[in-house]
Amino acid sequence: MHADGVIQNMVLKYGNCQTYQDSGRVEGGQGITTFKTYFVRPNKFRFDWIYEDLGSKRNSIWSDGLKVFSRHSFNNELEEESNLNVAIAGATGVSQGTAHTVSTLLMPDLEVSLNSRTLLKLCPYEFRESEIESNDSCFRVRSTEANNQADLWIRMSDYALVKYLEETTLTQEDEENTLAALSEMNPALWEDMRQYLSTRSDEACHSVTNSQYQHVLFDASIDEKIFAGLD
Repeated sequence: MHADGVIQNMVLKYGNCQTYQDSGRVEGGQGITTFKTYFVRPNKFRFDWIYEDLGSKRNSIWSDGLKVFSRHSFNNELEEESNLNVAIAGATGVSQGTAHTVSTLLMPDLEVSLNSRTLLKLCPYEFRESEIESNDSCFRVRSTEANNQADLWIRMSDYALVKYLEETTLTQEDEENTLAALSEMNPALWEDMRQYLSTRSDEACHSVTNSQYQHVLFDASIDEKIFAGLD
């Protein structure tokens, strides 16, 4: 099997499962963020994340199948979003990309913005060595572009994504586009990000993001209360 065949099998697994859930952590330029994902087809979805380094409370976006909501720890206010695309786009940058990575595998028709790229759009991939990751035998595949290198560890037994390591060199245009999107979705975060970028040297534009997906389950039972946003 070619590397792109492994990716296609992963895409089919996520695109055809009836339920999905995970928990994990991502470490990158914003420190350590932990997260949880819940999904019931066709469109019940929930994503929670916590900024561990800041000791923050939980942030959440969710869809009960009819309406979409978000709650962010900086103001703890319940907000109704216009659709799931907007909610996931708003959570992508502030969750170090994790809100976007799996959601677009589960729901490939999503049109999430904020300079996001789905894993499928990173093709072609090439095989690296097979490895053991979190006690699982995994395919390791890599996609290399001009300013981006992505390594994926995909579990051999069921094609679950268990690790995603991305190295990116941000151009000035990338940063300006990200700031423009943030200014519309979260003005408070936009000001913090603007001040942070203004103090960085050119060498600091290289970033490494390491996402690890644990307790990945396909087609297991999920309590419907998860999507009511009550807990």
